[in-house]
Amino acid sequence: MSPLASALPPLPSPEEARLALLLAWAVLGYLAYHYGARALARRGGPGTPASVFGGRILGALCLGLPSLLWAALRWPELLALWAPPSGAALLAAGAAWLALAPALWLAAGGATHRARYPQLRREAPWGGRLLLAEAASWALYLLGYEWCFRGLLVVGLASLIGLWPALILGTGLYVLAHLDKDPGEALACVPMGLGFGLLVWWSQSLWPAVLLHLGLALAGNLFPLLRRAPEPAAGPGRPPPSEPFASARSASQGGEALPSG
Repeated sequence: MSPLASALPPLPSPEEARLALLLAWAVLGYLAYHYGARALARRGGPGTPASVFGGRILGALCLGLPSLLWAALRWPELLALWAPPSGAALLAAGAAWLALAPALWLAAGGATHRARYPQLRREAPWGGRLLLAEAASWALYLLGYEWCFRGLLVVGLASLIGLWPALILGTGLYVLAHLDKDPGEALACVPMGLGFGLLVWWSQSLWPAVLLHLGLALAGNLFPLLRRAPEPAAGPGRPPPSEPFASARSASQGGEALPSG
């Protein structure tokens, strides 16, 4: 063997190649979503409904579509996660929502929540079309989001490196995706990431996590409207409360509204 050949790294085994591709799809998909959503915000205007909803649709495409096509071609077993969940899994998701909803209700009563997500300051009534767009864009976004963070990075990884290493690695990447938010939300992603990951692994279905995440996201958006929390004062870099969907930061993050996605 020549010195050059001996210095080259060995070719990856099939398991190593699958692991590398899985991580690459997740990281590249998130980068495309993150910077693409920021470009949408700059192009369409900071914090406009088109930027917020468009960012979520972009997230669904970037986080879900390429890796779904790859899984269909190279790892069809992973697509079993789209199977309907059991009744027990749906009950577990519902129980988790009931346990977490009071904390969201309490958080929605202060100005901090609206300062964090200024699109909630919209003074005009949220009509049926706006509420439908809010729910539909969240649902589409979370289908891609849960597939990436729990399908690929928990169940997919667990089949290669074991459950607990996969949970820790997947949750760590989930936390890193929230570092541009405040410390409390980033820290809350640790138990939330572990909980969502265990729910998908136990149920072998993405749907309980998607439905739970959607319920929490909509509650995080709608509870402040029901409680009519005081508006945060305008200041440098903070638009007046009367401006709907008033933050480029929210748009660049797809408007994610609680420490779960």
